[in-house]
Amino acid sequence: MKVLMPIKFIPYCLLTIFLSISLISSASIAQEPDEEDTYSISLVQTADTHQEIQQVNGKKVLTEKIQAKEGDYIWKILRDKGLLEKSNLAELLAVLKTLNSSLENLDLIHPGEEIVIPLLIAPAEGMPAQAENIPPKVISVEEAKALDTRNYTIKRGDSIIKVIQQRYNIPDKELYNEYIDLLKELNPSISDLDKVNPGQQVRIPIYSPQVVRMAIEPEPSANTPENEAEKTKFQDIGAQLGQIIKLLDEDWVNSGKHFIPLKSGGQINLSAESYPIIDLANGNRIIVDLYNDLPDKMSKLITSNWDNYKIINLNKNDNLKSALDKILNQCDYQEIYPSGKPLVLGGDIPLRITSDWTIKKQDKGPAGISIVNIYDDKDVRIPQNIKTFLRDLDINIIEHPQIEKSEEGTSIKADIITVENNFSSIVETLLDLTGQDFSKNVEIPIFQSQNQDFKLMVKADFLFQAGGRDCIIDLKGLGTDIINLLREHQFRVIPISDDNGAAVTVSNILEFLNAEYNSSPHPFSVLDAGTEKNIQLMITGISFNDINGQSIFATTLSLPPAITDFLSGKNYKILQLPQS
Repeated sequence: MKVLMPIKFIPYCLLTIFLSISLISSASIAQEPDEEDTYSISLVQTADTHQEIQQVNGKKVLTEKIQAKEGDYIWKILRDKGLLEKSNLAELLAVLKTLNSSLENLDLIHPGEEIVIPLLIAPAEGMPAQAENIPPKVISVEEAKALDTRNYTIKRGDSIIKVIQQRYNIPDKELYNEYIDLLKELNPSISDLDKVNPGQQVRIPIYSPQVVRMAIEPEPSANTPENEAEKTKFQDIGAQLGQIIKLLDEDWVNSGKHFIPLKSGGQINLSAESYPIIDLANGNRIIVDLYNDLPDKMSKLITSNWDNYKIINLNKNDNLKSALDKILNQCDYQEIYPSGKPLVLGGDIPLRITSDWTIKKQDKGPAGISIVNIYDDKDVRIPQNIKTFLRDLDINIIEHPQIEKSEEGTSIKADIITVENNFSSIVETLLDLTGQDFSKNVEIPIFQSQNQDFKLMVKADFLFQAGGRDCIIDLKGLGTDIINLLREHQFRVIPISDDNGAAVTVSNILEFLNAEYNSSPHPFSVLDAGTEKNIQLMITGISFNDINGQSIFATTLSLPPAITDFLSGKNYKILQLPQS
């Protein structure tokens, strides 16, 4: 409906952003019956001050703020606004949750609560499609009688018409014809609907603008748990699943009622205690049938109406691991690495992660990755320093059962050897570590005449004996001729060049000293080899032993404290080299 505005108000309206929705269609292209309309949102004049355009996840969304009334729930609001017929439900729910961050449970809203409703969403590729439209099905009176409806108990001062009008906005024509006739059929014991008494129970059908339809409750099934012990087992599994799902930053709703609308009208009501729903951030919803008693026809009715609903049935052979595996495989995450399949990540310290489940929600490096492990009493857990390192990379670590922080133990603090940012300090430190006695800045006579009229002196930066020979480490650049002359006089000489960098210099000096060393990138396993739940870190550095047999790890990397503590736990001292 267009709203005409007085001409005198138009200049003031130019200061405001106005909204409208224009339907884009082409008469030359026939649209499939179940094809969703394509919309664009533009900025034009409108007088509706409750609506505005917002940017949500790169989409334009036309929104409207409403205030919940007594008896409202989200599905009823969406249906009343016609959104369940046109909108992609997964996308609609994902945007709805983004717009209403305080809305923890879509099935539970309170009178007076302000809710932002997405009326239209600019189309985006890759979103889950709405299930194929199902022709409306009118439920007959006989069918309505067979449904398990809740009774209303008449209170003092009530009348049937008053009770109905408090719940439904029914036009008088429909109220005093089809609806009253159905009400009479459902309550044959009441001869006069105008005469009811306090305490009397009345079956009241649910009203929709087209036909009377009833809320469908799951009918009893033969698959119920065989005994209380089995029921308790699955109650415990449900509680543990809820803890893990919440740690994955998803919503686990297991209290109250779930209301699942049907496109033909009416709705299915599920007890959240028996059928918890996982409300995923991507807009999908997973119903967990804890006791495997949801009838097949009810499951098919839900999934045939909505593509974003999935149902997980647990059976008597399931345990926590198998139940969680079923759930994760239905979450539509980007990738899940099960037990035995490693996830490899790059970076300054590349990682190779194996766990019960390594979950990659999105392709954004380490962010969006969760490691999920279920432990028993004999399993060895990831040490605290590695947990700290991974969490600093925004990797989410989920361990079940959780343990108190006081039980996690303390890390061994690193013993770090630092050197000054010059090659002289590096050389002196290496000679000290390897137990070499040396002299610095020593003048050595290389050649002199018999009458001592002249003599050749060379200044050695570092002079020491090794293997029965005099050795010189030259930092100042003696030149090729002098070095060759020294070698002719049986000196061992190694020139150190600034161009080589600290790591190459350490390798060259260790080789000159005939010391054993390893300069390849080092793989460090967090836990013992062969453990299925493990993490391997590839750290660039040089390892060797000092004069006392202590393992030294020399690196130019600026290692975080968590990693230096981890290496200390592996009995390494850290030689922190200056970065090149």
